[in-house]
Amino acid sequence: MMSNWKQYFEQKILDRGYNYFLSNLISQYDNDGETITAVVEGTESYDVEIELENNSPVDMYCSCPYASDGECCKHMAAVLYFWDSTNHNTTVYQSSKNEISIEEMVNNANETDVKNFLIVLLKNNKNLALKFMNLTQTTNSDNTINNYKKSVDKAIGNHLGRNGFIDYYEADAFIDDLMSFTDDIQIMINAGNYMNAFELSYYICAKTENIDIDDSDGQITYLYDSMSEYWKNIADTADDETKSLLFKKVLKILNEHYSEYDYLNDYMKSFLFSEFNEKKYIPDILSFIDSKIEEMNNDSYHYSYTKESLLLRRLRIMYNNEYSFEEILDYCKKNWTCTGIRKWLANVYEERKEYEKAISIYEEILTLEKEHQGNIYDYKISLKELYRNTGDREKYIKILWELVGKRNNLKLYRELKACYTESEWIQKREDVFSAVSGYTCAEFFREEKLYDRLREYIADWPFEQYREFSDTLGKIYPDDVLDKYEDSLNNMALSTANRKTYQGWVSILKSMDRFDGGHERAAKIINEWKIKYKRRSALIDELKKLQ
Repeated sequence: MMSNWKQYFEQKILDRGYNYFLSNLISQYDNDGETITAVVEGTESYDVEIELENNSPVDMYCSCPYASDGECCKHMAAVLYFWDSTNHNTTVYQSSKNEISIEEMVNNANETDVKNFLIVLLKNNKNLALKFMNLTQTTNSDNTINNYKKSVDKAIGNHLGRNGFIDYYEADAFIDDLMSFTDDIQIMINAGNYMNAFELSYYICAKTENIDIDDSDGQITYLYDSMSEYWKNIADTADDETKSLLFKKVLKILNEHYSEYDYLNDYMKSFLFSEFNEKKYIPDILSFIDSKIEEMNNDSYHYSYTKESLLLRRLRIMYNNEYSFEEILDYCKKNWTCTGIRKWLANVYEERKEYEKAISIYEEILTLEKEHQGNIYDYKISLKELYRNTGDREKYIKILWELVGKRNNLKLYRELKACYTESEWIQKREDVFSAVSGYTCAEFFREEKLYDRLREYIADWPFEQYREFSDTLGKIYPDDVLDKYEDSLNNMALSTANRKTYQGWVSILKSMDRFDGGHERAAKIINEWKIKYKRRSALIDELKKLQ
């Protein structure tokens, strides 16, 4: 007999979980009688694990943010509703063979009856009447879109509490109600009412932009992604005249509501730059970019970054629309203080195989950007290739030495090694070892097959890091590796853990088989644990699976 698991949940969480269950959002469900595992799909996928004891839930886990605070979440409830359904003889309603389908009823009715019935139905249901108006509308109508806007406002108002905040539990239902308008948007698109479709989809986004909502599961992003897909659909299918009207509308929105901190604004800019690539739109787009660059007089990092992105956007548009290279160079020179501009032009020179000009730009960048070490590494990688392409061996080797000590990169290490004879490298590699540390040094020891030095170097490393080299050392020093495994496992076992962690320990025990003497050593640990930790039933269950 199952326990009353619902007592662990608030009612609103149960309601959300039941909706997820009814919506068939549970996948990868598995129940071995001791543990239920499943994935609950939504705006994101969440892993759920529920421990059972005597066919009752005793412990629950979910990877969602809400459950990380120790709360019972809607995803757990959804899986338990699914579990409930598999533990009872539940049946799905099926129509009788003799039952008349809806299609048959409509087809059998006469036209007058259908019209009279529809009139009564639509008079008593404003939302349905609006959908019907949308279905039969053959042109864009201000009256229709205004009615829809009122419906959107009402849907939003239904979810806003007294404090104007939509909490985590209400967020899904809120977004679901707004997503219910997508059928109407698609009907508008199918009917060719493109501007109404855009107006409604944009209005839905604009009305949610400043709402205070806990959308930890990414609900607002999901809504914007969905609506922006309709914008792309409209731009792809509309006729030239309508697309031009749409272009003007988008520019108007961006000019009137442009903000560097506006999430919706980013979607609109992306839409503008990706969907209006025809030559007739280019002058207006460039004019828009220029006006925004002109407005950016703030010296903060955010504005500098945004300004750079717009400058680069303008350059790419010019380059892709056959502006003369002289015009492009002139624009670059006017904005030469922008590192992104210099980098972009260097890449263009590389494409044109004008390597000396590209080298000159990168060398200038390295002089000007000494404080930005993250970027410096990438610039040096580009320079390395250019020096190799131009046959400048001295500079090529010099920059390889600068690079190889910065990050763990075996490719660079091997490139540097190839620059020397075998006898020369024996001494040169010691300079590399002195310049690096940690994982990088260990990786280089392994590369050079210096296993004795590797063994000593990582002897005191944490187990998870040590394991990355255990296959290499286990072939030569199996006792050392097995000692490390045994000590580490016994230290892990000093504290109790959940079943998933115990399964990880068992996996480590299994992996010891690949080392000479590993099977015997693992068996020794297992026998000791069965005595020492006999009260840890979950651990003992997992250990039994090894036999």
